[in-house]
Amino acid sequence: MKLKAFSKLSILAVTLSSSMYTNADSGVSSISAGIFRPTMSSGQFFCNQDYRPSIMVTQQGDSSRPGMIFIGLASPREDQAYFWTDRGWQRYFGGLYPPIGIYRDQMPSSGKFVVPLPGDEFTNAGFEGWKLMSGYGIYTAEAESNITLRRQILNEAKPARVAAGTWHSEYDSDDRPIWAYVQKNMTDKAQYHQIAILPALSCQAQWEASHPSRGK
Repeated sequence: MKLKAFSKLSILAVTLSSSMYTNADSGVSSISAGIFRPTMSSGQFFCNQDYRPSIMVTQQGDSSRPGMIFIGLASPREDQAYFWTDRGWQRYFGGLYPPIGIYRDQMPSSGKFVVPLPGDEFTNAGFEGWKLMSGYGIYTAEAESNITLRRQILNEAKPARVAAGTWHSEYDSDDRPIWAYVQKNMTDKAQYHQIAILPALSCQAQWEASHPSRGK
């Protein structure tokens, strides 16, 4: 499947995870002074405490509504993708985009995320030229109204469908369709942007400076 940033990936229902927010780490060494400032997000590269090339991503949001923040990587040909999650980089094979920030009450006006880049030890080898993307979607009032109507219809139909053996447990939760609405809002409104095309980065020099006896 050909990837076109976030906008061409399909929507598939999966389970919504719990709320999360990743704070920026302190005490990091800078690789470069390059700061990318797209319309809705920005980032700065540095070496984290594990001497991994990383980027500090600041993503704007909409504090008036609940929503989600997504951070992803697309290959130069846009035929492979990964998303940054609370479990690390997750390979994308289709369906809903795994979010890094889920806000059930309201989004922050901006969120900061420390994102170690994938690759080999001390480097992002193998991912040079990949496109780093960031974006957000909101749970609109219209989507909320549709979910409310869906819940009403399902609740009315449940007794008969349970008796007939045609009720599925996934109907008991609204999380999956809410996720789909939030992602659709991001893609329909183009609330995403390319932060950077990854350069070849290395934290080898920083590691050797901190471990002089081992670096020889």
